[in-house]
Amino acid sequence: MRRVIAWFYVSEADLRDPSTHWAYLCICLSLVVLPAFMSCPDQAHVSFLGLSMPGFCLSREWFGTLCPGCGLTRSFVALTHGRFRESLGFHRLGFVFYLFLLWQAGYRLYCIRARCVHIPARLCRVQSVLGFGVVVGLLLNWGIGLMTGSN
Repeated sequence: MRRVIAWFYVSEADLRDPSTHWAYLCICLSLVVLPAFMSCPDQAHVSFLGLSMPGFCLSREWFGTLCPGCGLTRSFVALTHGRFRESLGFHRLGFVFYLFLLWQAGYRLYCIRARCVHIPARLCRVQSVLGFGVVVGLLLNWGIGLMTGSN
C-alpha cells in the first residue's frame, strides 16, 4: 500500500526504513547549517569559506528566467547571519522554507528515535500538508514574481 507523503509517493517500507529518515535528516541539516559558513559579498554571489561560488540556477543559465528557488541560498545565508530584512529581499519565502527545513529535521529525528515503527498517522498527515504547502507556496511566489517582475 502506498501513502501520499508531501508531493510524491512513499511506500510503507520506505516510511519505516531508518535510512530514508537519515538521508532526509542529513540533507535538511546541511541546508540549515552550511549557510552559516557562507557570505554574500555582493547581491548576486555567494562565497563559501571565502571561496566565490558560481551560480547554480540552470533555469537562469539556460532560459534566462528565475526558478521558484532563486534567491533561497542567499536568503538562508542572510537568515543565519541575522539579517532578516535582507533575507526577505532575496526570497519572500526564505524564512518559511528555512522553518520547514527545521521542522523536517525534528520530524526525521523523531522518526529515527521512534524506530520508524510508532509514527502517528496524524504526524504523517501534518508532514504531508506542510510539504505540499511549501511547494504550493514556492510556486505561487514564483508566479507572482514573474507577473510583477520581482523575486
